[in-house]
Amino acid sequence: MTPRRTGGRVRLSGFVARPCHGRPLALNRCIGNLLDNALRYGGRADIQAKDSDEVITLSVADRGTGLGLGIARNIARAHGGDLVLKNRDGGGLVAELSLPR
Repeated sequence: MTPRRTGGRVRLSGFVARPCHGRPLALNRCIGNLLDNALRYGGRADIQAKDSDEVITLSVADRGTGLGLGIARNIARAHGGDLVLKNRDGGGLVAELSLPR
C-alpha cells in the first residue's frame, strides 16, 4: 500500500455503513490517486468518511501544496459524483470526493 512505499502516515476517521456501487477498479484508482498525492506532497493524509442515505463523502486532507485531480475528478463524475478542492486551515488542501448512493 502507498504508506509503506512513501513512508507517509494515513489517519482514517468515520465509516461507511454500506458498500458503494460503481466500478471498483476505477474507484480504487480515484482514491489511490488522492492518497498518493497527499502522501507525496504533504507527507501524510487525513481521511474522513461520512455516510448518508444519499451520498458517501471521503475527504482526503494533506499539509502539502497540492493534490492531483484530473483522473480522480473524471472518475468521480463518471459515477455521478464530484471531487472538490478546498483550502485547509493551517495550510494544505482537502479533496472532498462525493459519490451518490
